[in-house]
Amino acid sequence: MLNWRLLVLHLMQKQSNVSGDYTAFVDNDNLTVYYSPTCSVCIKLADYLDGNNVRYTKKNIDESAVYETEFNQLNFRVVPLILTKDNAILGFHKDEVDELLKKYQF
Repeated sequence: MLNWRLLVLHLMQKQSNVSGDYTAFVDNDNLTVYYSPTCSVCIKLADYLDGNNVRYTKKNIDESAVYETEFNQLNFRVVPLILTKDNAILGFHKDEVDELLKKYQF
């Protein structure tokens, strides 16, 4: 019997880093994070970025209709969602975040 939950998690991990044009959603070429304050992974990501003195724009999709609309337009449906002008990371994958920080020197 197929375990759908494991399959979904596997597919999410395979699709955690997505290239594209996200300039319309990124403020001033900064790192942008769409998040929910009730998401434990979002809190871990914020702690990690703050602990490494990373400048980023936080967009709370629970408290802002504008940010929720932007998030819905992106069609990823996963928080945290980390964006640069040409890359998206779905969830908090430390190795991918570290590569992104190194690449863009945030």
